[in-house]
Amino acid sequence: FLACKNGKRPRQWNGTLVDWVGIRAPFQTPVVVAKDSGGSLTEGSYFIKVTYRNAATGAESNPSPEGESNAVSGGQTDGAIDSVTLPVSVDPQVTQRRIWISEDTGGDFYLAATVRDNSTTSWTTDIASVPAVTKLDDDGSYEEPPAASIVKVFKDRLFVAGNPEKPTRAYWSRPGELN
Repeated sequence: FLACKNGKRPRQWNGTLVDWVGIRAPFQTPVVVAKDSGGSLTEGSYFIKVTYRNAATGAESNPSPEGESNAVSGGQTDGAIDSVTLPVSVDPQVTQRRIWISEDTGGDFYLAATVRDNSTTSWTTDIASVPAVTKLDDDGSYEEPPAASIVKVFKDRLFVAGNPEKPTRAYWSRPGELN
């Protein structure tokens, strides 16, 4: 791990490449378009979030704000999410975006699709159901580390300090999550 000049977030070297530590979360709200046929979504509102991901390291960002769609109307029981407008990251380490869906505002989000690039701006493959397999860990723990001039790994945690805005504050990761 490498400390950078104040005002920059830490970097990591994996033996071949130097990448930023962490991935900044998307700030754009995904635009969701729904249709009343082609799936198994029942009448009601559905919510979508997007995360950025590095497929090689497994590093993933916190999710975007949630986009809402009234996926099904008029008593239908076979609705689907028709398309999702996707944000694109400026971070060169982002190689994927993940689309997460929930049936409830404030409810659990589940992985609906993985877009295996960082250039597609619209996902047009129907999301026909809410798969309850991979749950989004949405506790804010994937935030990129703050700018720091001191970086240290200790007992499988990343510690950073020396932030120019809060110079006396120390930040640390959860155990085992160094990126």
